[in-house]
Amino acid sequence: MDNSKISIGTAQFIDNYSLYQKGQLNLKNFSKIIDLCKEKGIYKLDTAQIYSNSENIIGNFDLRDWHITSKLMKIPETTDIEKFIFENVEKSLKNIGIEKIDILLLHSPDQLFLDYGEKIYLALLKLIRQSKIVKFGYSVYDPNQFINLQNKYKCSACQIPFNVFDQRILNNEFIETININKIYLQVRSIFLQGLLLLKQNELNDYFNQWKNHLDVYENYLLENDINKISLCLNFVFSNNLVSDVIVGIKNHKQLKEILEIDLLEITKPEVLRNNDIRLIEPFRWKIK
Repeated sequence: MDNSKISIGTAQFIDNYSLYQKGQLNLKNFSKIIDLCKEKGIYKLDTAQIYSNSENIIGNFDLRDWHITSKLMKIPETTDIEKFIFENVEKSLKNIGIEKIDILLLHSPDQLFLDYGEKIYLALLKLIRQSKIVKFGYSVYDPNQFINLQNKYKCSACQIPFNVFDQRILNNEFIETININKIYLQVRSIFLQGLLLLKQNELNDYFNQWKNHLDVYENYLLENDINKISLCLNFVFSNNLVSDVIVGIKNHKQLKEILEIDLLEITKPEVLRNNDIRLIEPFRWKIK
């Protein structure tokens, strides 16, 4: 596994963020994760103010030599746009204890299409000039969303879901956009928020409507003699477009397990593709 691509996700500071990993990541567990990362040469973190108290927790550690990705929350339209953005960036810098953010992502980038979108964009450019951030980009759900944003307001980074079910980034227009614009591409949701690691009998009844596809997934694992975590990791790490892979974990043992996965060639993964957004976009799940 290419450790240089691994970025430790902190969304797990949110209680029960994943179907597979219940509970929250805490300070004690995070300390052990940091120690293991240093040992293995991993120096990337993905965080956001909206991830509970994640910034305050990671701020307990010396992260000045780490590459930090953070997300800017949705911007209230009634506010002073530049002031709001600058104050929130300064807050993140103070919370984490760093002088600059390597990549700042808009969490609600479609705001750029509103009448105050240009003000947002100009504020981001100003943050670069003032060396508060190195680059900025957009956190999106699908390739078309990013392409439309990039056509209007150029950026240099993109974070997007990518996993064996959600293979939407593997389309020619998106790939061309990434290559031509030299976009730093980060992928998240590599386990589809834990869904890809669970047994079928452990899933909520909501997912019964995709039983046939889940059967295809289970059969693929058997036929290729590969386990779920190995398939999910090898699929994303083998893609040359990807610069960073956001990995969500709850403790250092899970990170250790990931680092011990052998590199394998994944054959015909396209059979696992599913374009139903009710399945591949977790915010649409109707789980009681």
